[in-house]
Amino acid sequence: MKRMGALRSAMAMAALLMASTAMAQDRPWPHAPVHGGAEVAGTSLSIDELYQPKSLIGTSPEGYSWSRDGGTVLFLWNDEGYSFRDIWSYSPRTGKKTRLTFLGRDSKPEAEARGVAQAVMLDDGRVAFTMGGQLHIRSADGTITKVESDNQAIRKLVLSPDGRSLAFIAGNPSDARNRVTIGGVLWVRPSAATEDKAARRVAGSDDPKVYIEDYHWSDDSKAIAFQQADDRAMPERDIFYHAKGEQQNNRVIRAFPGDETTNASVGHVDLASGQVRMFERPDAKHHIWGFGLSGNGKRLFVSGSDMEAKEHTIYVYDVATGARETFYQLREDKHLRPDWQVTWAPGDDGLIILTDRDGWLHLYHQRAAGQAPRQITSGKWEIANFEVDAARGQIYFTANKSYLSDRQIYRVPVAGGAIQQVSGAAAGTHELPPYRRLVQQ
Repeated sequence: MKRMGALRSAMAMAALLMASTAMAQDRPWPHAPVHGGAEVAGTSLSIDELYQPKSLIGTSPEGYSWSRDGGTVLFLWNDEGYSFRDIWSYSPRTGKKTRLTFLGRDSKPEAEARGVAQAVMLDDGRVAFTMGGQLHIRSADGTITKVESDNQAIRKLVLSPDGRSLAFIAGNPSDARNRVTIGGVLWVRPSAATEDKAARRVAGSDDPKVYIEDYHWSDDSKAIAFQQADDRAMPERDIFYHAKGEQQNNRVIRAFPGDETTNASVGHVDLASGQVRMFERPDAKHHIWGFGLSGNGKRLFVSGSDMEAKEHTIYVYDVATGARETFYQLREDKHLRPDWQVTWAPGDDGLIILTDRDGWLHLYHQRAAGQAPRQITSGKWEIANFEVDAARGQIYFTANKSYLSDRQIYRVPVAGGAIQQVSGAAAGTHELPPYRRLVQQ
C-alpha cells in the first residue's frame, strides 16, 4: 500500500505538471486533454481518475502458498484491480487458475479493505485462511466456516510437514490500556478438525508485551522452535490525534535513543509433553536474525548480532540440555547491513552461511564450531537469499550475477563447483520459490 500510495502521488504530480504547462499556453478548461493527447485514449487523466479505489495498474497477486504435493499453488488477487484480495488457485500441470472465494463482492471499493491476508492449502482440497484476524476453513465444496472464534489477531499459518497439524499465532488486538500491541500466543490445531474450538495453546504469555514473533516446525512435526519478544522494559507513549470530532489517543510501546529496547529469546516446545525450554543468550538485547532446528531435531542454531550489527554470532544449542556453543563469530567495525542468512547443511553437517565477510554476500559451509568456513560462491556480485535441497546436495539462490539490477535464480552444489542459472535468460527479477518446486520443474 505504501508503494501504491507513492506511485499514485507521483502520477498525480505528473498530471498536475502537464496540466500546468497546458494552462500556461492557452488556459484550457479543467480536465481538458493535454496537447497531442486528445485523440489517444488513456493519455488524459483527471485527479479523480488518479485517486480512485480501482488501481490503474491492477492489483498484484501476493501471498502464494504451495500444496504439500506441489500440484497446486494458492495466491491472493483481485482481477478487477481493487484492493480486496480473494483466494485463487493455479495448477502448473493444466495451467488453469480458479477463483476459490468471492468474499470481495460484499466489500465496498471505497473502503479499500485488504481482504484475505493469508491462505494455506490443507489436504482433501480444503483451504485455511485468515481475514480480519479471524481463521476460516474453506471446504472442497466451497463452504466457508469460521473456526477458533474465541481467538483474535490470528496470523502466520503454517502446516506441519506431515500435514496433520496447523499452527498459528493469535493475540489480542487491543488491551484495557489502549496500547497498540496485539500480543502473540502459539496455538496448534488438528488440520482435519471440523469443530470450532479445536486448537490447543502450546507456548506464549498472557501479557501482550511478551509475544511470539515467528516459529518453525521440526522436520518430524513433533516440536516447534519459536522466537519471542519481550517489550516490558520499553516505555509507553501517548500519540494524540483528532478524529471523529474529538481527540483520540493511541498509546504505543516505543523506544527513543537511550531507552530500553526489546529483549529477544528463542524457545522450543515438545508437542507431546508440552514442555517448553528457553535458550539463554549472553545479551538478550542483541538482535536475532534467524534460527532453526537441525533435521534430527537435536540441535538449534540462533544467528544474531550486537545492536550495531558489527559482530555476527551464531550459537548452536543442544535441545535436550540447553548447552550452548559459539559456532561462528566475526566482527567487522565497518559493517552496516544485517543481511546474514543461515540454515543447516544437508545431513546436519554444519551450517550454510550467507555472509559478506569478503565484501560481497556469498555462501559458505562451516562443518564444526570454530572451524574456518569454506567458501562456496565468490565474485563481484551478491546473493539475496537461498534454499537448500538437502536430498540432492544443491543450493538454490537468487543473485545479481548476470547484471546489477537482475535477480536471477541459480544453483550450485553444496560441495562447490559450477554455478548453473535456473531462471530464463531474459533480464528481470525473479522470486525464489520453495526448492521442491524447482526440483520438480
